[in-house]
Amino acid sequence: LPVAAGGRPPVAPTDPIHPAVLPLEAALPGRDHLHGPGRCWITDARRPLEDVHAQERLLDGLDACPRSLAALAGDPALAGLDLRRTAFLDTETTGLAGGSGTYAFLIGIGRLEGDCFTVRQFFMRHPGEEEAQLAAAAEWLEGCEGLVTFNGRSFDMPLLSARCVLHRRRPFLAEAPHLDLLPAARRVWRRRLERCNLTALEREVFGDLRQDDVPGWLIPYRYFRYQQDGDARPLVGIFHHNLLDILTMVSLTARLARAWQAPEETLAHGLDWLSLARRYEAAGEPARAIAACEGALARGLAPAEALEARQQMALV
Repeated sequence: LPVAAGGRPPVAPTDPIHPAVLPLEAALPGRDHLHGPGRCWITDARRPLEDVHAQERLLDGLDACPRSLAALAGDPALAGLDLRRTAFLDTETTGLAGGSGTYAFLIGIGRLEGDCFTVRQFFMRHPGEEEAQLAAAAEWLEGCEGLVTFNGRSFDMPLLSARCVLHRRRPFLAEAPHLDLLPAARRVWRRRLERCNLTALEREVFGDLRQDDVPGWLIPYRYFRYQQDGDARPLVGIFHHNLLDILTMVSLTARLARAWQAPEETLAHGLDWLSLARRYEAAGEPARAIAACEGALARGLAPAEALEARQQMALV
């Protein structure tokens, strides 16, 4: 609007109830972590072990049978994994391309703390806080002997390792046993499901549907907007999305172990049983492979899959 000579430009009215910009401290209560000259923002979310998420108790995920998970994942090193001393890790990033130009601006790590499952989230408000963020995450990982991720072997851990190397830090849990839940989940459910991401598994396997969740493609945009205008309200959904992902990983750990041990309690679809039969056969358990084929036929298969099940029974 035109301003008279000597006058001041109009100022937008402020609303104390609905401010134009909500700072991070007000939107996401937490604390500053100082490391040398740098700092980052840390939040904690604590859940009792008896809490149920995606129809599974958190306690059941931490007490899941590691031998079953090792057999399903095809990694004997996981047979001795102590899930009560394991970190469940997930990141939110500025993109999916990887490389030195991609940042993990939010690192979420869940682990057993006392009688609670605590998810601690490490946030860098801008790239200058990355070193403090990585240092704080490394401190929280002290004492952990294993790692659980979802697609972490291909994405999260290579990205974090690259960021650590750039800051001359040791990569997180580089020598620890690492259970990546995505390949294990695909081995059970990919024949039935078009996609095996966490939200699809929540919907199709657990029967849960997230409410008001932030889609993954929108997360980098919200972070860049925060860097531009300082309004932290759009970040709340990102922190919640990250928290849900980690809790779902705990539930998925419990469900996968039970699928191997007692599929009759876990798997209702014939295709899932047929997929499990393949894993039993690969693990050198022919009797269980035959029983899984019979379970698949009993629950109904299309003609082609029914023929496959009978052929597998004959060849085992």
